[in-house]
Amino acid sequence: MLAMLKGELAVQETFASIADDRRFFKSDELFHQHIASHAGFPGIWADISAAKLHMDRFRFLSFPRLDSMSVVLGQHRRIVDALEQADALAAEEAMRMHLRHIFEVLEIVQQRYPYYFEANGSVSPPSAGSIQA
Repeated sequence: MLAMLKGELAVQETFASIADDRRFFKSDELFHQHIASHAGFPGIWADISAAKLHMDRFRFLSFPRLDSMSVVLGQHRRIVDALEQADALAAEEAMRMHLRHIFEVLEIVQQRYPYYFEANGSVSPPSAGSIQA
């Protein structure tokens, strides 16, 4: 499992170096899928994928402008390092920090894209060409 995770880290480093956020996301998904599988829950990824639709939308709004692939890479490295050291507590804490990171940029994304967060849908989103980077 560590070899697979390290392989994904190498792939993510490559995609980050060429600013390919779409392929970085795919590798990020594989990284998390490998962890779920190794934790004894290989079939849970289908359930997680179905449940995280809105989180994925949010990630696309926050990446790469408000969040950086290097931040995610650092978090992934901490997870892998803790697993490699067989430090379950450190691995759990690294994963917890990684999964909660989304809350650090939530307010900024809501301010930047309020039309995606309106409960009544009264605000129309801008045309694709007018979204600021």
